[in-house]
Amino acid sequence: MRSQYVQMVYPWFLQAKGERRIAYKESLTETIQYLQKDVLGQPHYHRLATNSHSMSATYYKNRRYMKLYAYLPAALNPDLKKALLISYGCGSTAKALKDNPSIETIDVVDISRDIVDMSQIIFPALTDFPPGDPRVRVHIEDGRFFLLTTGEYYDLITAEPPPPKVSGIVNLYTQEFFELVFSRLAPGGIASYWLPVVQLETNEAKAILHAFSNAFDHTSLWTGSGMQWMMVGIKKPLQAPEPSAFARQWRDPVNGPELRALGFQDPETFGALFIADGQRLKDWIGSVPPLTDNYPRRLSYPRHRREEHIPSFLDFMKPEPSRIAFHQSDFMRSYWPRTYFETALDHFERQHVINRIILHEPAFPDLVTLQLLNDCLHDNRLKVFIPWLFQSDADAQEIIARARDDRTLSSAASPEIYMHLAARETQAGNYQKAIEYLDQVTHDAKASIYTKTAFFVRIHLLYAAGQPNQARAAAQDYVERGPGRREHRAVEIKTCTAWLEARYG
Repeated sequence: MRSQYVQMVYPWFLQAKGERRIAYKESLTETIQYLQKDVLGQPHYHRLATNSHSMSATYYKNRRYMKLYAYLPAALNPDLKKALLISYGCGSTAKALKDNPSIETIDVVDISRDIVDMSQIIFPALTDFPPGDPRVRVHIEDGRFFLLTTGEYYDLITAEPPPPKVSGIVNLYTQEFFELVFSRLAPGGIASYWLPVVQLETNEAKAILHAFSNAFDHTSLWTGSGMQWMMVGIKKPLQAPEPSAFARQWRDPVNGPELRALGFQDPETFGALFIADGQRLKDWIGSVPPLTDNYPRRLSYPRHRREEHIPSFLDFMKPEPSRIAFHQSDFMRSYWPRTYFETALDHFERQHVINRIILHEPAFPDLVTLQLLNDCLHDNRLKVFIPWLFQSDADAQEIIARARDDRTLSSAASPEIYMHLAARETQAGNYQKAIEYLDQVTHDAKASIYTKTAFFVRIHLLYAAGQPNQARAAAQDYVERGPGRREHRAVEIKTCTAWLEARYG
């Protein structure tokens, strides 16, 4: 067990990302591991692995969509009183619910007592630990059985079960289950539900969507974080919120900073997360039958080739059709505050850039990295996303800032720390200082997962700083670095420098 099974989750996270195991438990229902990533000796994020599968994490890309399950319903219905969370994970959604002062009771349902209890690793302060809140009631139970037996009605039911193709999970994604969810919603209630299309074939995603749509009075589809989609179901009648109430979370001293850290800068940005509802959603689902209890194998067993299905999901997320669908949606026109309805229309192209940033892997930079960085450098509303292109985020930046304030940041920082510092300076427009930090990464004798990104970004910033000759020299330095794959690097960097020359020449 210890030499093989529990190590299965490790190689990429341990070796490339620098995570380390901090907790391990053989539980009644699963093998639990917690991994932790540190920055300057401080916890940056955590990863929960069950049965050697990375099940959840508090990294910004994950936390963004997990907390959206609570944030978006709270905007649509600012007077939520009773909430139900099915499947606890790392507790990110539970924390967002706990941080909502209007909610009076929060029921949390999970099959594992240890999953819930061990999350105190993430929330060492009892005031942050969701189950420590007196409004929270924890039920160690199967989520479907809980819905069948409870007599409660909820203003919000939200769930992120394990992936739908994991053994034993399919019946938490069927029409019968979604009908159960609908039956336990109070009038005006909202259901928010995870749809991980990145793990599904196109028709499998459509089957789940069809099942969900059949259960609710109104269904809409949103992007939470790239292809981590969110289905939202409404039980009418829902009252349209006042603009000030819709925007209340951004004024909250706890929720406001977290919303902005996750890239939701203001209420206008929420509208641009919209993908489809109504006829557009029906047309996309087409004739694909719904996923039901009697037909669970509408989700296939074999591992599919993602590259065959991702294009169809990306196509459905295109900004212009989504913007038109939002503008023409009778539901959105009726319930989205007019103050934020028209302004949301201006954000769909910007949201397209954000989606590309989320889906792009900065550890493997290419021309896309430069194009996305260029978009962020020249749009003030996108500058908040610059650290994401450096493999950094607001959490890491806060740790770095504390270290700088405390004069504890060593002058012999690692390539990773230099990348965080370069991100900070780039975001502030201090290109020359950022270039100096990136120099430290590219000149490091031992290559790391940050080296290639540092080369590409450094070349870009040299052009942006008006130093084309130095940029060309840096490009040649990249080609000459190491004996292997020189011709490949030459072609690769030529494509990038040609684009930069056209852009800044």
